[in-house]
Amino acid sequence: MTIEKKPHRCLCRRPMYFQVPIGVTFRQLHLQRTMLFAFRRVKLAAMKKEMKLLQNSHEEERVELEGMEARFTELEARFIQLRAERMHALTQFCLDYVEALLVAEDIADQLRDPLSGTLFSPELFYYFFPNLIRFSIQNVFFFFGVLKVTDDSI
Repeated sequence: MTIEKKPHRCLCRRPMYFQVPIGVTFRQLHLQRTMLFAFRRVKLAAMKKEMKLLQNSHEEERVELEGMEARFTELEARFIQLRAERMHALTQFCLDYVEALLVAEDIADQLRDPLSGTLFSPELFYYFFPNLIRFSIQNVFFFFGVLKVTDDSI
């Protein structure tokens, strides 16, 4: 296919040259150019409309995002508060547990036989020991070495 230069001669009278295959008429060139510009106009209008829709959707998304950020901040504050309450409950449990162990040790010393150094009545000690812990620990359970903190306010 050979290429030749043809001047652009339509109603706009622009001094332009197109490299076109031999045998293409000026009318075909003009139609092609007109279709190209029409397509560009339609495409530009569609892009403008799409940009306007995007701006509107961005506004809605921005408002929704601000609401979500406010909710996240609120949840984060609540989480920090609950974590502080749990840490306080855990600290209180540890203090109560150590206090109960000290009381149990004092009772064991009182029950100890002064001559042999053994407990006078192990059954009595093991009977009282769970009751000593139960009075100070209400919502906290110590079972198989796993500490479980229950909180009814959550």
